[in-house]
Amino acid sequence: MSQRVDWDRHALQTNLLANAVVLVSAGLILLVVGAVVLGRGSRTPPLPADCEWIIVPGHALAAGQPSADFRARLARAHQLAVAAPRARVLLLGGVVPGQTRSEAAAGADWLRERGIAAERLVCEDTSRHTLENFQRACALIGAPQGRLVLVTNRYHLARAATMARNLGLPATLCPAESERLRALARPWRVLWEAYLLHWYHTGRIYARLTGNQGMLARVSRTPRAE
Repeated sequence: MSQRVDWDRHALQTNLLANAVVLVSAGLILLVVGAVVLGRGSRTPPLPADCEWIIVPGHALAAGQPSADFRARLARAHQLAVAAPRARVLLLGGVVPGQTRSEAAAGADWLRERGIAAERLVCEDTSRHTLENFQRACALIGAPQGRLVLVTNRYHLARAATMARNLGLPATLCPAESERLRALARPWRVLWEAYLLHWYHTGRIYARLTGNQGMLARVSRTPRAE
């Protein structure tokens, strides 16, 4: 999902805190978190043989069509959907400025054009960023009876895994790309992911320390669990 930010008071506070930590650490915190991003992204777990849901977070569109990174997610989801014909595919992502259709709708069209039946596709088209992607996914799926598989790009796996876990979404991670080195050979993309993950952790720690239950509820289904 393109990273639109809902700039409420708490988002601004935690962003300032996250930036302060970056400055005080002379950027070292981003190198540490960046190593986490690379470490998670370099893993290639075996593809699951079967699942109940295939979850695909949205990504920014290019002229109304899925971007290259989004197509990589969709291609892997297509592979999984063919291998698990009973699985449903949950496509996440709303309409962002400059576009006329949602990321979820664009992803669903892409999969339908490649033979995935429309009745297997579920679109969530109100979320504006990754955290909302997973909040809406939790609400739509509820208590799953089978395995959930979360498909996203390798550089995005660390942040997606952290958010999904904290929100109580028990998903198996599946990298979109087969080639690790090429997928992670974008330093600025990895650095940006490290910054966003650092910001997320800063917000969660801040909410816990201040006892802000409303803020905790936005980032964690079980506020006291690590």
